[in-house]
Amino acid sequence: MKKKFFHFLFGAALLCSASAVRAQGLENIIVEPYYTVTQADADAYNNNFGGGSYPLAAGMNVYRVYVDMAPNYKLNTVFGSPVGGGGVSPNPLDVTTTTTFWNDDNFGSDIPGQTRRLDEGTAFDSYITVNSTGTAGGAAGCGSAAAQVGVLRTADTDGNLTLCTAYPSFTGADGNVPGTSPALTYNIGGLINFSALTADGSVFQVINDAWATLPNSTGQDPTGTNRVLIGQFTTNGTFSFHLNVQLSSPTSVLETYVWNQAGAGEVVSPLLTYPSACTPAAITSATSNSPICSLDPLNLSVVATGTAPLSYTWTGVGTITNGGTANASVTGATTGNYNIAVSNACGNVNQNVAVVVNTATNWYADTDGDGFGAGTATLACVQPVGSVSNNTDQCPADANKQVPGACGCGVADVAATYYADTDGDGFGAGPAIPGFTCIVLGVTNNTDLCPTDANKQAPGACGCGVADVATTYYADTDGDGFGDPADSQAGFTCSVPSGFVTNNTDNCPTLSGLIGDVCNDNNPNTSGDVITANCVCAGVAANDCLGVPGGPAQPGTSCDDGLATTGNDTWSANCVCAGQLIDCLGVAGGSALPGTSCDDGLATTGNDTWSANCVCAGQLIDCLGVAGGTALPGTACNDNNPNTSGDVYGANCVCAGVLANDCLGVPGGPAQPGTSCDDGLATTGNDTWSANCVCAGQLIDCLGVAGGTALPGTSCDDGLATTGNDTWSANCVCAGQLIDCLGVAGGTALPGTACNDNNPNTSGDVYGANCVCAGVLANDCLSVPGGPAQPGTSCDDGLATTGNDTWSANCVCAGQLIDCLGVAGGTALPGSACNDNNPNTSGDVYGANCVCAGVLANDCLGVPGGPAVPGTACNDNNPNTINDVYGANCVCAGTPVGGCDNWSLELTTDNAGSETTWEIRNAGTTTVVDAGGPYANNTTVNEVVCLIPGACYELIVTDANGMSNGPIGGFVLRDQNGKRVLDNAGDGVFTGISQAVAPFCSPVGNDAILSSQCDKVDWTPNQFLIATPNSAVSAQYGVGNQTDDGYEFRLFNPDGGYDRTVYQSHANTSVGAPAGPNAAAHLNYSALVTNPVPQNVLLNVRVRSRVNGVFSAWGPACRFKIDAVAANCPAVQLVSTPGSQFSCGATNKIVGNSGPDGRIVSTQASRVIGGVSQQANRYQFDITTTGGYSRTIVATTRTLVLGQWYTNPLLCGFNTYSVRVRASFDGGATWCPYGATCSVGITNNLAAPFCTSAPAFAGVMMTVCSSMATRPPALLP
Repeated sequence: MKKKFFHFLFGAALLCSASAVRAQGLENIIVEPYYTVTQADADAYNNNFGGGSYPLAAGMNVYRVYVDMAPNYKLNTVFGSPVGGGGVSPNPLDVTTTTTFWNDDNFGSDIPGQTRRLDEGTAFDSYITVNSTGTAGGAAGCGSAAAQVGVLRTADTDGNLTLCTAYPSFTGADGNVPGTSPALTYNIGGLINFSALTADGSVFQVINDAWATLPNSTGQDPTGTNRVLIGQFTTNGTFSFHLNVQLSSPTSVLETYVWNQAGAGEVVSPLLTYPSACTPAAITSATSNSPICSLDPLNLSVVATGTAPLSYTWTGVGTITNGGTANASVTGATTGNYNIAVSNACGNVNQNVAVVVNTATNWYADTDGDGFGAGTATLACVQPVGSVSNNTDQCPADANKQVPGACGCGVADVAATYYADTDGDGFGAGPAIPGFTCIVLGVTNNTDLCPTDANKQAPGACGCGVADVATTYYADTDGDGFGDPADSQAGFTCSVPSGFVTNNTDNCPTLSGLIGDVCNDNNPNTSGDVITANCVCAGVAANDCLGVPGGPAQPGTSCDDGLATTGNDTWSANCVCAGQLIDCLGVAGGSALPGTSCDDGLATTGNDTWSANCVCAGQLIDCLGVAGGTALPGTACNDNNPNTSGDVYGANCVCAGVLANDCLGVPGGPAQPGTSCDDGLATTGNDTWSANCVCAGQLIDCLGVAGGTALPGTSCDDGLATTGNDTWSANCVCAGQLIDCLGVAGGTALPGTACNDNNPNTSGDVYGANCVCAGVLANDCLSVPGGPAQPGTSCDDGLATTGNDTWSANCVCAGQLIDCLGVAGGTALPGSACNDNNPNTSGDVYGANCVCAGVLANDCLGVPGGPAVPGTACNDNNPNTINDVYGANCVCAGTPVGGCDNWSLELTTDNAGSETTWEIRNAGTTTVVDAGGPYANNTTVNEVVCLIPGACYELIVTDANGMSNGPIGGFVLRDQNGKRVLDNAGDGVFTGISQAVAPFCSPVGNDAILSSQCDKVDWTPNQFLIATPNSAVSAQYGVGNQTDDGYEFRLFNPDGGYDRTVYQSHANTSVGAPAGPNAAAHLNYSALVTNPVPQNVLLNVRVRSRVNGVFSAWGPACRFKIDAVAANCPAVQLVSTPGSQFSCGATNKIVGNSGPDGRIVSTQASRVIGGVSQQANRYQFDITTTGGYSRTIVATTRTLVLGQWYTNPLLCGFNTYSVRVRASFDGGATWCPYGATCSVGITNNLAAPFCTSAPAFAGVMMTVCSSMATRPPALLP
């Protein structure tokens, strides 16, 4: 029966295959590396349950082979065929190994055994099949007893149903799912060699035979992947095969595929040979002429490689012409992706081409240049000169108006507010009267607070209706009605202040009356009392104090008592002339009298007093500090040393006697106790002779301080964030214990030690270098045995909208959705509630573009729930503004265009320039100031952006896969003076969006790190970043508050993420910084514990100064990277910072110029070897042009003089050169890598032969040492 079946089956294949119109059902032959046997697996089989004749060996690989068919195709047969009538077959079927196939001859067979036997050895048995991996039932074993069929392990969703952990290392899905398949029919012609599937053969061969099922079979997913398992083979050798298969299409048309030589109706497929000799189709590039106008055709082009012939299929919107070729055109194209699929006999590939189609716009003539049009429309994609896209201008000849308004075309509608002027004084009051300047309705001010008083606009001092008449009032202190001219105040006639009068004639302001007025001196012995010239009321005695009748020597008048020791002499009431005693300071009546205290100005005296002759003198302070004491130098004392005699106080008040012999045995010598000596120990200091003549010093501690506390065993700080419990060692090295992965100093949980990752599916759990505890799966999530892609480790799900991507327990790479606040896993998602900070809206939610907005009851145009809400675009009809939006008060206003500075944005694209776009926004808003992109591939563009000073902005660069597709691109943003604020050149490695954390502001300041450090990208840990000292900061050193003067450093990733600011004042500097006014300019970046500076990441660094609490603007950015490997041989480039050495990007270099313009300068190359700083001693400058000129010169310093060169001089006239530099530390024997290439413009006006004409140059390698002196400088190089 089997023989008859074979003839029917095989004969049908040969007879019916001629009816196949086109072979298309075979998509692939899949070879699945199903499993690699481990030693534990081999031990389990060989020692525990196997029982077979052939040992299972570690390292054996299990392969499963699947026929991959188009949907709804069926597998008829797998066969080997001979030549008709001959003995040699052109298409024999063979499966081969370079060693032998492994078989379980105990429970296994040439076809799958029972499912319950899988855990007893048959799991890795070699067999042929169609779908089935095991029949139902079985007398032994565990797990599922149901029949199984084979699927790829990556497609197995039900885990491991059969092996029951019999094989220790086999975890995860087993590639077997419940299912049945028809019984296998095989060995039909008796020409199948089964020794390879039952014993230890190395070749399984089929000639004039086949295996198949009736009815024929589909895969487990017949309408999808449709893969049928046809065999499993286990070997530790190199696996290969040649197959032939026959398929049946959904319409029962037979398709026969052979591997070698096709007969009638057969197709040779390279897929049937493994390993394949066919190169699958691959796409090198797929491009278009996008962006295009919708009126123009779209041209598509693809460059592909692979084994010919290649088939092309273009798909997309529109009418495609030549869609089956490498070059197609499309009419009616739209913006989006156009797909190119390229295929050949052994594979297919497809790729999208992003296309931008600019829709043609109706343009209208703007005759008055106000940005608004009128008249007949012109349809075009490119805006015609003098045209705009709107036709709303009702005043086409008036550049200032688009509608007639209140005043008509040609007259500006200037709004004005008027107020009534009821008293005719030109000043208004009352309610506002709205109007325009062309229609006057009153006056334009409302400042009249006295609307019925034509003479006043404010009440003033006297009130409305009363004039404010100014006057001066004088104090009438004595109430006599006369004012004091020396005591006045301003006022008004309407209000007289109390105690003041308007006259100023009082010449005796504290005595009632005026000089000469009659008064009463209350002296009965006088008569004719009047107020005298000195404002004293006095009469005339009968005789004065000198006996003169009516004389002037009256009581109270001056006299002279004849004593030199008194002053201010006057006649007393009883006519005695007496004065006040003059003191030692010459003051009459003063207190500095003899016997009173004073200060003689001597620090050596005390108890100072005035003597009888007015000399200020004190008592001498003795050696015991007693003023007037007796313990004076030269007097006897006691030095408490029984070995001395004749103790006296010395000139310095030290009490000391004389030894019979001093501590060195010298009679009366100077080596006395208490004097300095040398104990001969390098470990001590401050050595002195003790009382018993022992010379001893204080121990010098680990900081070099004699008597200090920093002794071995005491605590210290080794400056490393990775250690704790730091102490001084016996040899004064400050060192701590390594902090382990659990944060314990000196702990044992170190990288490489065992831990538990709480994942039962892993083994060999250890802490990794980043202190993550992780074990190893038998195969990782990428099917790599023992690979690093383990559950819980990071991965990339390829989505720019997610973050914190990790492999899940079932090996799915997935991240958390990034919300509208940029937080991965955050809750601020589109559709969730937020607050737009507009009290006039309700129902605020994040929109699809993550803008938080609510709904106004009426929008800014009065439309209920309309779109014209604050923050949306509008038109303020002002041609001098851009980015017009509605404000919170619904006023449409834009940003003035004038008064801005031309900044430059330099972008270099990668292989996918069409993905690169950018925006500059006002900081903290969605208002776009300027934008650009996409661009061509692998090109550098310079965009000019006009930014208004005094404002802050954000640069957002967008690229779906970062600017790292092929050559790495990047960007540099500079202000109008060339100062960089963002520099990501050559490092555009990001996902989706590149945006620095902090905004940048205009203008840019002048503070920066040292030019020798700028753009250094080979830093090592524990070095100092040094800001260029600012004289204003230095001047505040030691003056006033020391905390409000210093420097602030900002280190940040220009792509976003890392951002760290550090402020250092005179009062708080980095440990190890040199003392003095510039200490605050030194930053030890490795000392930052919180948010430490990352290594091997390109950062930018900016600096600003602070003086008396006021910060300057942030200065220009420099590139910065900690890269210890690069530091061993650092790269250099031309100096890019402004100044006398500026070379990278310079355009003004001149050959033969004696100043800075006559040289180009490289950055300094240095490295630390064995703790010693080593400077480079050679610099090689490579100078080229795009036209082919090339010159390489070696200099002994980093400066190359552009002089009179004899050999291959620079080109004549002005030319732009590409210059790169590299350094050597061994005289040029070996070289470090070249740094970045710079563009330099150089003019050579020297006559031939010292300039090279363009057609005559030839690339020459020259080595010139600038220190050579074998010929005059004019002849070098």
